[in-house]
Amino acid sequence: MKAKILLFLLIFAISAVSAAAQSASVLGTQREDIIFAENGTDELVKCYSKNAIVRLPENPAAEEKINTALAEIEDQLMHDCRGLFSEQEEILKNYGSDSEFQRPMFTMEMRSELTPQRISGGIVSFETVDYMYSGGAHGMYGVNGKTFDTLTGEELTLTSLSGEPEAFRDACVTEMVRQGLLMENLWFKTADELRPAMEVIADRESWYLTDTGIVFHSSPYELAPYSEGALEFLIPYSQLPGLKY
Repeated sequence: MKAKILLFLLIFAISAVSAAAQSASVLGTQREDIIFAENGTDELVKCYSKNAIVRLPENPAAEEKINTALAEIEDQLMHDCRGLFSEQEEILKNYGSDSEFQRPMFTMEMRSELTPQRISGGIVSFETVDYMYSGGAHGMYGVNGKTFDTLTGEELTLTSLSGEPEAFRDACVTEMVRQGLLMENLWFKTADELRPAMEVIADRESWYLTDTGIVFHSSPYELAPYSEGALEFLIPYSQLPGLKY
């Protein structure tokens, strides 16, 4: 099976603000690969990336480190898409030689989208949404985040956000539990049931920063049915002890 690949790259300005006495800006990039069957018309796999390039004119070393990390996200997506292509090829081979049955039943798809949520106070923080469809009633997706220190270029962890990491994590989990108890259709109905689930969400670093607070997301099916989506929990900075940023 031969593959034809269409590729385009579009760069557009998203925003530019001052951060910790240095200018920081983010450019958005888009890339789409479409892999066709050998007839040149049937799409086997679609790969879409909405990524970013960070500009730190006064700190090129940190800029390079952040952009390398962001580029790795897109490179991994495209690599995984090639794996989907091989899987789709194997599915088609099982239909035999009759050309009528060589058409794909569906187009496999992978998407990765980064959206800047905060570019201030020495921080560049992105919401990340990953999606994959490989057959069935619907695809699966997850909402997470990537946050970088614009002075060092290092990716930040939850514990690095505060001078009181244990109290900080506990405040996040406690507030997520409180908000969860106000939601409908959750699998868990009590604080004792919710807390272990919220601790899992906090520990897998599924967060990003905004101008008002830190945001965590559950995965579909994790706390509630798929129809409820990826549930969002925003904890205001005013509730977080020892905040460094």
